[in-house]
Amino acid sequence: MYQKLEDLKTAFISKPILGAIDKNNDIYVTVHGSKLGLGGHIFQKRSDGEIYTCAYYSCASTKSQQNWPCYSSEMQALAMTLRHYEYI
Repeated sequence: MYQKLEDLKTAFISKPILGAIDKNNDIYVTVHGSKLGLGGHIFQKRSDGEIYTCAYYSCASTKSQQNWPCYSSEMQALAMTLRHYEYI
């Protein structure tokens, strides 16, 4: 059990670590919606081509959202991610 805790600690401080938004670079968003939850990932590419994560967003699906078709869940995930990070 102790080894698993150490592995978890290492994962939290290892790559990918969140990077700051550079407003001079393009911002990319990927999303996923399912019966279990909605989520989004905001990332950028550095000048050397390396991709780094800027932010994550996720939430559990409500009872009504669990009945939505997949395209509605995906669009809701996009809307919620963009709304959550509108300050960017």
